[in-house]
Amino acid sequence: MTTAIVEEVRRVRDAGVGTADIARATGADRSTVSAWIRDARTPTGDRRDRVLELATAVERLSRVMRLSYVPIWLVKPNEALDDARPVDLIASGRFRAVARIIAELGLDRIPVETIDRVHRAPTPARVRGAEAPPCASRPSDSHPFRPS
Repeated sequence: MTTAIVEEVRRVRDAGVGTADIARATGADRSTVSAWIRDARTPTGDRRDRVLELATAVERLSRVMRLSYVPIWLVKPNEALDDARPVDLIASGRFRAVARIIAELGLDRIPVETIDRVHRAPTPARVRGAEAPPCASRPSDSHPFRPS
């Protein structure tokens, strides 16, 4: 009977992430990762946590880039991470740093209207009884997330 964690390992591998990179991210040997894929063993403890973080990264990346590029992105030095490789940060338990960068990659896919609604400064009409400070106005056409 295949466990959910083994299914996660298989999803990561099916996304094109190689056994060596899964091993690198989890701190396991390649033979151990192969055993997970065959369902002969199940990752536990910190290795289980790293598998789940890697699977989450792959899932989120597949929303913002071609799936074929995900394995490359994971091992390529990333300027936004001080040239660290995302897979190495996951291995060291620093998944949140990788997750933040992935979230930033997805910002350009959010409809402008949503960004405007979230980032709009309060106006007197929206905050009853308050006066708008001089800098609080409707977003201009030069909004930082508005496409040119």
